[in-house]
Amino acid sequence: MVKYTDETLKQLHSTILEMLIEFDRICRKYNIPYIIESGTLLGAVRNKGFIEWDDDADIKMLRKDYNKFCEVCEKDLDKNRFFLQNYNTDKNYRWGYAKLLRNNTVFNREKQEMLEMKRGLFIDIFPCDNVPDKFIAKKIFSLKCFWVRKNSYAPVGAKYESNKIYRLFYKILSHNSLAYIRKLYDALACQCLDENTKRVRIVAWSSKRENEGFPRKWMEDRIEYEFEGHYFWGPQDSDGFLKFIYGNYMKLPPIDQRIPHSPATYVRLLDVTNYTLICGCYGQNPWLLSGRVPNAPKVCRRVPKAMNGGHEMDWVRACKESPSSRVMPKSDFSEAGPMNEMVAMVVLAILLQGLNKTLEWDGANMRFTNIGDDETLRTVIKDGFKIHNGHPSFDKTWTDPVNAKAFAEELIKHNYREGWKLPDMPR
Repeated sequence: MVKYTDETLKQLHSTILEMLIEFDRICRKYNIPYIIESGTLLGAVRNKGFIEWDDDADIKMLRKDYNKFCEVCEKDLDKNRFFLQNYNTDKNYRWGYAKLLRNNTVFNREKQEMLEMKRGLFIDIFPCDNVPDKFIAKKIFSLKCFWVRKNSYAPVGAKYESNKIYRLFYKILSHNSLAYIRKLYDALACQCLDENTKRVRIVAWSSKRENEGFPRKWMEDRIEYEFEGHYFWGPQDSDGFLKFIYGNYMKLPPIDQRIPHSPATYVRLLDVTNYTLICGCYGQNPWLLSGRVPNAPKVCRRVPKAMNGGHEMDWVRACKESPSSRVMPKSDFSEAGPMNEMVAMVVLAILLQGLNKTLEWDGANMRFTNIGDDETLRTVIKDGFKIHNGHPSFDKTWTDPVNAKAFAEELIKHNYREGWKLPDMPR
């Protein structure tokens, strides 16, 4: 099993947060309800961020909202970075819920090497189906859930189940086709689809609490929770929700139990070092963190006394020279202008990050094209940074919401006061 270092967990959390932000962006755009749950909600409540040893994130959605999310992802998901995995998008996928994968990563789950499906760092997206209200009907429904889960798990159980009788049982089930398993999942999803039952559950997951079903109100009555400086939706009654799962959820587990619950045999994170550029003052002595040496000219043209006013005077020289014979500076406006715009975009992205979405920029008209007229934004006044149980956390103080579009326009085209006017020169 892979053992994570503190640095590896930090990178893993950063990637999971990136996936949560993309998931939330799509849900907000299409008004799709969801809640964070389990360890993700616990981390949000306890320290407004990841549990230090957690290695994934969990989302719950009602079935109709889950179906809508999967549908809109076909056109709106950033497919350069992410892949929505379910049994409609990955022909070898066996589970009855979706995963949002980060492209260009690998996560090989322990004891699942025989499963021929796409791999990567992920967040789990669980659809919740209606549970029959009557006692006998609920028990029958739970048995059906048990049957479909055992069919899904069969290839793993056929190899790793320690009990010989159970292992034989799994070997027999492993001959059932994926098409059969998918029909079972679809049938369970449809069984109570049109009923407004009191409880819901994840068909594809097993636990004592899951078999009981969760009160529907926990899915429908929602508030926002801060999580690593961003806001995600969770159940309004987080205390009741977490007590239902964990009991005394504020009590930390023993140290030997503070381990990731998705053991892996191999993990490959995003390779950020290959393109990370380090350089000295004014860009001197650049080098790539990976050690790779790019095929680029060392010097284009030397500027005399570059570090002592030479760059500025080189620009003055070019201004004075005739256009027909001018030696252009190596950082003229054709390069410096777009470069300055790129730097300005970074600053704007930081100031507008509370919108939780990719901003689309119209450079010719100097405006963002996908900020709605009614969208609002809050910015941080004080970050309240502190270390909690060895994990950095924030207790941020925010401004009141302001109109995001007007705020962005003011940042881009600031309304300066009327400047001072010099007296007329004597004649």
